[in-house]
Amino acid sequence: MTTKYNDIKTTCTKKEVFPVLPQPTAIVLAEIVGVSESYAKKVRTGNRNDKSETAELVKYCNELIIGGQEVLIKSVQKTIEKYKNNPSK
Repeated sequence: MTTKYNDIKTTCTKKEVFPVLPQPTAIVLAEIVGVSESYAKKVRTGNRNDKSETAELVKYCNELIIGGQEVLIKSVQKTIEKYKNNPSK
């Protein structure tokens, strides 16, 4: 099957793709918050729908770890770019 768009070629040579890191494991969340691994899994997947302080801590910890990974990647990218521009330092 051919379409009229088969002959169109892209002119973009670079695509900026932000690397996607996996979510923190339930083991990591459980250890940080101080809950069981199964509880952390249930809260994160939505099977445990309570509004307790512990459930909110698990959700907040998950968001912080993901946000921290993004900040860390951006920081490393900036450091590498600085090094590329001035490798003597």
